[in-house]
Amino acid sequence: LISSLGRRLRDRLIASFPIGVRSAGGIKLRLYNRSEIRLYNRIFVEGIYPAREFKHVLEAIANPVIFDVGANNGQFCAFALDHWPQAQIHAFEPQPALVRRIREMAALNQIEN
Repeated sequence: LISSLGRRLRDRLIASFPIGVRSAGGIKLRLYNRSEIRLYNRIFVEGIYPAREFKHVLEAIANPVIFDVGANNGQFCAFALDHWPQAQIHAFEPQPALVRRIREMAALNQIEN
């Protein structure tokens, strides 16, 4: 019971005071829950996306176009901009609350949306 209350309190604190982080390339992100923190760690700390494997393909294109379908809170968009700063990224997300988060990330970084 105490452990469950501790998790709930921690979740409320994180939601009320989001954690500000940056991607490897300096893109600013705000993390609002433990799931987003885990995802950030997986993408930017553990390196789960094999960018090296397809980087040579996208480097051959002057301005790559990337579609992020199911963009969630925009962390893949930040990852993509780290590796391909000239990319044109189209993020699609059906949940209005998460669309607001992607727009927040774009505004934090002066990215046109």
